[in-house]
Formats: sequence, C-alpha cells, structure tokens
Amino acid sequence: MARKRAGDAAEGLDNFSEINALIARFLHDVAKDFSDFSDVGPRSQPIIYGFNVRIGQNGEPIVNSFGNVKPTEPRIKFSEDREPLIDIIDVEEVITVLAEMPGIDKKSIKVTAMPDEITIDARERGRSYHKVVRLPASVDPQQSESRFHNGVLQVDFKKSSKANSNKTVVIRINE
Repeated sequence: MARKRAGDAAEGLDNFSEINALIARFLHDVAKDFSDFSDVGPRSQPIIYGFNVRIGQNGEPIVNSFGNVKPTEPRIKFSEDREPLIDIIDVEEVITVLAEMPGIDKKSIKVTAMPDEITIDARERGRSYHKVVRLPASVDPQQSESRFHNGVLQVDFKKSSKANSNKTVVIRINE
C-alpha cells in the first residue's frame, strides 16, 4: 500500500483550484452564450425546459417537451404559461392523459376536449399552465372520467370509432 506524502495533498489542492477556475470560466461562457440567443430580461418566473421520451405502439420514439421555453430560430422564446409534463397511455379501449401541474389547486384547472384533442389550462398564484394535446385515436369526450391528486391530472377517455362532432366538451374534474 502506497503512502501519501504531505506535499501530495498540497498538489491536489492546486488541481482543484484549476478545476474550479475552469468551471467558473465555463459557467461565464454559457451565461454569455445564453444571453446572446435569448430575449431574457428581468423575470419573475423560473425558466423551465425539459422533455420526455417514450416508445409508441409502432416502436418509434415519441419525444414531447414541457416547460415555458420554446426553442425557435434565431432566438429562444419564453412564455408565462408552462407546458405541463404530459404522458398519454393508449391501452385497449381507453386513452389516459396524465399531466403534472405542481402548485395548482383543482379548482383552478379547466379541461376541454374534442374527439381528437384535449386542452388543459390552469392559473393560480402566479403559476399558469397551458397545453393542447393531440390524441392518438378518436375518443368520445362525453365518456370521460377525470381526477386531480398531488399535482397530477388524470383524464380517461373511451375510444370511439366515429367522431360525434367537433363540439368542445368541458371535462369536470372529480374527487
């Protein structure tokens, strides 16, 4: 077993100083680059961007983004509305839409649906969420069940072979 000499510890500190200096320069450069391609001014809301990936029924990956950042050319656009993290589960005769909306009360959520899409809106205490989601199959919006618990909205739709109409239906959120 090799023993360390007292000089080795001081040498290690020098390496950490160099690493810290490199990290500080990197963070400075990232902040400069970020300000070059975005319209960020004074903001009261945090900047949120993320994505989830799942495998669709045909084996192809499906990538969905969420947050309040829209990557556009040549600059990034920011919105006061966040897009909630959405997951769509398509099993047999039911399509389930899950939306994560932390910090929102059930009374603040408005959900509307048509046979091919669902719209989710929520506004409360400085937080707002908005998302329009295309459904993978036609559904009957009248035949839906929904609930909101611990910041997660779940809406279950029964599939429909024929779209009754393009009329928008307000979905009531149950306990």
